[in-house]
Amino acid sequence: MSARVFFVSSIAMLAAACGGDEPATEQAAAPPRTEAPGPTAVAAKPAPDMARGVMSGKPAAGVDLYYEIGSRPAVGQPVEIELLLTITVGVDKLESSVTGMDGLRVTSPEPSFTASGLSAGDEVRQVVTVVPEAAGVYYASVLVRTDGETGVQARTFAIPLVVGQVAAAEKAVPGQTDSTGEQVRSLPATESEG
Repeated sequence: MSARVFFVSSIAMLAAACGGDEPATEQAAAPPRTEAPGPTAVAAKPAPDMARGVMSGKPAAGVDLYYEIGSRPAVGQPVEIELLLTITVGVDKLESSVTGMDGLRVTSPEPSFTASGLSAGDEVRQVVTVVPEAAGVYYASVLVRTDGETGVQARTFAIPLVVGQVAAAEKAVPGQTDSTGEQVRSLPATESEG
């Protein structure tokens, strides 16, 4: 019986410590907030016929990226990528640079650019040229740094490029082999009638 009394008393003390419906007199006496709220984000409007850049990391920098690849990527052939940066909060200065992973050269004379004095809803366009050196799946990375209402922020986007015919990767089932020691491969199920 004493354990039950102790348990009920503990629950009652926890409930009292959490507070009730009445605001504390110190909180009730606090003046209402008069400072302006933080920057208002503007929803990025999708650009027609443009894909959205794949963002890595947490959303920041007040910028969304859309892109359009000018032609089907082919080995050794220059490919233009049109970038559209949509500003979602005021930006005093925007710096952007484009890099390619191994096997994807950025050949634009200006793979970096800077803009200033941008407001929410503004758009910045840039065209970069890349050259794939072999067949495969590559990513162009776009690093965007901003200095504005939200402070100094950075955001990285990835733009995928598929060059040539790339076979879909099959997932092997690890550790499953048949009686001869060969790897067991999963196949799609089919339904039979009957």
